[in-house]
Amino acid sequence: MPILIVLCPDCDARVKSDDGFTAGEEGECPKCETVFRVPDPSVRKKAKPPAVNDDDDEERPKKKKKEGTKASEGSYANSPVRFIVLGVLVVAMLVLGYFLYKKLTAPPQEIVVPARTDGE
Repeated sequence: MPILIVLCPDCDARVKSDDGFTAGEEGECPKCETVFRVPDPSVRKKAKPPAVNDDDDEERPKKKKKEGTKASEGSYANSPVRFIVLGVLVVAMLVLGYFLYKKLTAPPQEIVVPARTDGE
């Protein structure tokens, strides 16, 4: 019987598959990009295993690093640039709204067309 949902061993994200996973198959977490083996559903763990020493790195699958990102880089969600851009957009919308209001509330202007003379 195929396993439709598996929990990522690192971030506990739910990894879904329409076709289903089989026990022992390798899967990749879309959230943290960890490669892991799908566990056998008949074997259940009662608790998480203890923390692994750095010496045992050869046994564990390695995490893939995202290209072009550094650990010290902040995300755009916490960046002051986000608020500056938002402030500029709000000011632009207020200015445009003011001009539209002035246009709609202004009295209609008369358009004067000069008379045409045939004698020219």
